[in-house]
Formats: sequence, structure tokens, C-alpha cells
Amino acid sequence: PEDDNQRVLSLTSAPVTRPQAPRAPERVSVNFLGALPPGLDPEKITRVPTGAVLTFEEQGAGLWDVYNHTGDRITSVSASTGENRSDDWPKEADALVARAIGLATLDSLTVASEPPVSITAQHGNGTLSLGQEASFDFVPPSEAKPYLTLFNVAANGNIQPLFPERPGGGLVASEGISATFAVVPPTGADQLYAVACPEPAEDLHRALQAGAGKRIDPALADTIRGRDCQVGSIGLYTQN
Repeated sequence: PEDDNQRVLSLTSAPVTRPQAPRAPERVSVNFLGALPPGLDPEKITRVPTGAVLTFEEQGAGLWDVYNHTGDRITSVSASTGENRSDDWPKEADALVARAIGLATLDSLTVASEPPVSITAQHGNGTLSLGQEASFDFVPPSEAKPYLTLFNVAANGNIQPLFPERPGGGLVASEGISATFAVVPPTGADQLYAVACPEPAEDLHRALQAGAGKRIDPALADTIRGRDCQVGSIGLYTQN
């Protein structure tokens, strides 16, 4: 009523909260065509008949081809015996399981309700060979997230930092950038990631440098979890 100083309605703006990224599963669904490859950690895998994240197809002579969930061949691993025995088995197979968990963790940070990071391959959709160049265009989702971090997860699960070259670096790319990289070992199915943030993701940069050439650690995602960043990725297929 008029001349009544008592407040009967109070309006406040609700804080804008970013959806919490779900935690990736600690197990990977797998399928086996032919004999089971030895040495896989049973605590990290769940066997399923269809829809597996990883499929191991026996080729004979202790060799397995490994495919991702879309049916693309990632790489081959060997458990041969005798003179051809690989001392890296079962490390190779476990690395692929760790890779699948790491990729799922990174992919869980993509916010579907926000504009994506645009990544376009300019070299076409074919498979590239060693020494050839892969060329990509990267466009941040908005001017509010102009700092890009680029890295690759190789076919064997190892981290390959691409940009920035050292912690503390950053690239303001509001209008987007183009980048060209030479194909280097190991070959197979790589996954290239672009992370766009409002400021340089220095914790991510340090983690990438510390993990360069090593198996991907799902904890890598913790450096940007909860931050206002967007994650994008694209597959790259290479051969010897």
C-alpha cells in the first residue's frame, strides 16, 4: 500500500552456475573377437558383446588389432612369444585402456549447452603418412574464451603438447587461428584437443609439459574441471 515502507517482495538475481562436468567411468567396456589378449587389468575393463569402447580383434601370431567405438582402427598390439615376443605387452594393451579412460574424462568436460570449439581439418579426411603435414583451423567458441591450448593424445595413449610450447604461454585467438603439424610416430588414431578458456590455462600447460611423451593421466582434466573453459576435439588418422 501507498506510504508503507515495509518490503513485501525482494528480487535478487540468481548466480549463474556452470554445469558440473560428470566424472568419467573408471572402467572401459571392451569386446574380444577371437582369443582374449593376455594381461589386461580386470579392474579397468568390463566385457560387453556390443557397443564396446575398445574392440580387440585377434589376427594370429600373437597380434591384435584394436578398434574404437566407431569401428576405426586405433593401432595394433603384439603379445608374440619366442623371438618375436614384445616386452611391452601387456603395457601396450593397458596403455590403450588408460587412453580410453583419459579421452572419456576429457570429453566429459565439453559443455553441450555452450557454443563449441570449432576445429576444421584443412588437409582433407584421408589418412596421413609419416612426414606429411596435418593442417587445422581452430576457432574459439566466443570472444570470452580467446585463449587456446592445443595438444594431441597419440594412438598409444601418450601426450604430445602442441601449444603453448612452455608453461606461461598463451594465445589470444578471438578470430581463430590456423596451425600445421608434421605427422610423427606413433601412428594410428590420434585425438587432437583444443581447450578455450577466458585466461591462459597455466595449470593445464604445466601438466601437459610434465606429461609429454607419457601415458595420459585422467587427472589431466582436473586442471580445468570447474573452470569456465570449453573443450573440443577431432580425430586424426596416420600410418607409417
